Amino acid sequence: MRDDGFTFVELMASITIIIIIIAIAVPLYREVTDTARHAADGSNVRTLNQATQMWKIDTGKTKDGFLSNGDERQLMEAIVDSPFLDQQPEDPWGENREYVDTMQDGKWETLGSP
Repeated sequence: MRDDGFTFVELMASITIIIIIIAIAVPLYREVTDTARHAADGSNVRTLNQATQMWKIDTGKTKDGFLSNGDERQLMEAIVDSPFLDQQPEDPWGENREYVDTMQDGKWETLGSP
């Protein structure tokens, strides 16, 4: 009898082991990427808060004294046009969520967080 290949049982055992490894690895990968996205989102908010505070100190303006219609996009454009922020932060999830200055406590928040 020739022993050139693998038996069906050996192949099934190998496939089962690979499936178990994938079943463990995929949820861990998703958890790590989700944690990284939350960290990036928090970093974006902190960067916006720092840039806003520096902009307010530099210009002496507040949201109420700057915005006529309460549109945060005007404030974001002013901060991006300043030397304190190069561009508006991108959403880590790749969605069209916006960063909104609630000004209740003078801090930016993410609108539509997952």
